Amino acid sequence: MKKILFTLAAFVASLSVQADGGMWFLKLMEQQHLADSLKKAGLQMPVSELYSETGPSLKDCVGQFGGGCTAEVISPDGLILTNNHCGYSFVHAMSTLEANYLKDGYFAKSRAEELPVPGLKFTFVVAIEDVTERVEALAKAQDVDGYTMQSWNFLQSIMENLMVNSPYKDKPGIEFEVQPFFGGNQFYLFTTQTFEDVRLVVNPPLNLAQFGGDGDNWIWPRHNPDFALFRVYADKDGQPAQYAATNQPLHRDRYLPISLKGYEEGDFAMIMGFPGTTNRYLSAAQLQREMSSIYQPIVTAGEPLLLWEREQMERNDSVRLAMQQKHMSLQNMVKNFGGALQAVKKVKLNAEKRRLDAALAAYGAKVGNNDYVEAPAKLAQLSTEVADTMYDVVLYQQTIGKNSFMMPYRLLNNYQKALREGDNKLRDETADEMRKYYQNNMEGVNLDELNSKMSILVPIWQQHCKLDASKAMYIASVEEVARNSHFASKERLEDFLASPSLEKLLSDPMWQQAMSTRTVLNDQYYAAARRMVKTDTELSRIYQRGLLDMNGWSTAPDANGTQRLTYGHVKGYSPRDAVRYDYKTFLGGMFEKENAADPDYTVNPRVRQLYNEGNFGRYANKDGKMQTDFLTDNDITGGNSGSPVLNARGELIGVAFDGNIESLSSDFKYNPELQRCINADIRYVLWTIDTFGNCGYLLKEMDIRE
Repeated sequence: MKKILFTLAAFVASLSVQADGGMWFLKLMEQQHLADSLKKAGLQMPVSELYSETGPSLKDCVGQFGGGCTAEVISPDGLILTNNHCGYSFVHAMSTLEANYLKDGYFAKSRAEELPVPGLKFTFVVAIEDVTERVEALAKAQDVDGYTMQSWNFLQSIMENLMVNSPYKDKPGIEFEVQPFFGGNQFYLFTTQTFEDVRLVVNPPLNLAQFGGDGDNWIWPRHNPDFALFRVYADKDGQPAQYAATNQPLHRDRYLPISLKGYEEGDFAMIMGFPGTTNRYLSAAQLQREMSSIYQPIVTAGEPLLLWEREQMERNDSVRLAMQQKHMSLQNMVKNFGGALQAVKKVKLNAEKRRLDAALAAYGAKVGNNDYVEAPAKLAQLSTEVADTMYDVVLYQQTIGKNSFMMPYRLLNNYQKALREGDNKLRDETADEMRKYYQNNMEGVNLDELNSKMSILVPIWQQHCKLDASKAMYIASVEEVARNSHFASKERLEDFLASPSLEKLLSDPMWQQAMSTRTVLNDQYYAAARRMVKTDTELSRIYQRGLLDMNGWSTAPDANGTQRLTYGHVKGYSPRDAVRYDYKTFLGGMFEKENAADPDYTVNPRVRQLYNEGNFGRYANKDGKMQTDFLTDNDITGGNSGSPVLNARGELIGVAFDGNIESLSSDFKYNPELQRCINADIRYVLWTIDTFGNCGYLLKEMDIRE
């Protein structure tokens, strides 16, 4: 017993020591004593300038870009910096074969040339309020459980009660959202303001911005300046407005200064951004379930699909442009999840989680809390029961669920219901929806390509699904649907709707597949998955509260898409025996990687010209070389893309764009020895804007410090 208690005490003590890891929520800076840790790590600016509720601070310079990335304001006139890959889908949608802003790049030479970007939004955090007591009181009054209390529906239903006295509620672009923290043990109300007139300013050509392509994704060393510039516009009063030619650049009193002084290994570095999701409070069983039932089926289905997509894209530029954005997204996910599977195994994280389970149970026994004692075992039992169900649901979504030539079950079922009940109103309304769905989602689908794609994915489903019921699912081939379905062409759809019958509908292969998959998914999977999520959420809330009680609430909350700060240092690393990676790269390394036979490793001709001329100007380092990318040990994850990398004085020295392959277990545990953030040097970014792109007008509005 003494040995157990000693081990527990040592474990708790280790948790209480604040390392550089952690995506810190600055609203809790005082409670978690973060200011002391930041100063000890090397921060030189006043802590109040990081986060303030009474005046301008760093939080006002960093916003959410496009709903899934980060961008920062770098001039008083609303100029924002983010990653090229963050703007990728938006620029892709704007591009044509004649004006391919993705492949060839775009450099506005004046504000008049800045291009409106349809659908792109930029969001600032205005205020954050702790509403834990109010949420818990409203949940108690409505008699809802721990699962329901964290649900979007419940949190939306109580929103008016939470924002009733907000001074912001009537301002343009204001939105409110309640987010659960620490597994639903705390709740915060976020007030944000969203701007909808965002314009493209600079987008480097793809062979520069994404030099190395998928081969270099998650890999160090890197040599690409993964960045893009946009500008936020507002109405004459500085408020959000739809695009209009009369809109003006958004004025901001606080924006990030830029440093050309560079950095050395060991220098302080901090990153603010909007990291998406981490799961660092999982039990051992939950981690194992995550790896085997979610990550593994995504990789199993994704790897052969990526090969098929690459073959299609090699056919011509038109196919490449059409598929490029989705392909990039898929390859990033598959490489990320595959790397995580390997990393979790390599660092033996499952064993560490089992020790944590045991520590929590021992702590629960010590303090007399039986919920803490039982939580790990209950989570283990639940995970065993649902593992195969979860695996099949994810595998279905990644295989059969990717058939884009299917009318939704909801519409087909509504139509058969209307025919059975003689409900002419429902029939006509559903018919109109079917026409719109066909036009927007099915018309123009290349059936030969889809048939080729599904011929790869269907066998994966049939071979790897875990439960027998899924193997009995009726799966109509693309050819059969195209040949025999009433819904496979505009003409046949109109013929059916003009003379509908229940017999025609029930014999249709599209209906038969929709019914079969719906029955199997509902009966065998979705109901079980919903029960699992409910129980898992309630147990996780107890489990996480126990860990927090045990460590004195000294660890950062999991990332959940809200604004966070992470701090660390410029630092190289050693991923394996006898290998040591430096913390910085130079433009010359791009030419060492050059491969004329691989478009991902083809050097841009103008980069070659400028490199051969040694034309680096004031952006060169003290040795006259062009530094490209660098490493820090900052704790980041998806959503941090585009985040500013700041020195100890709060000056911009880079922009974060990737992590390293060895650290892909970091969503489950930060590893200071292996986790690195890959950043584009701000001098490389400015060189690309100025020397490469001839956009000197932009530098005049920035605060650039020599």
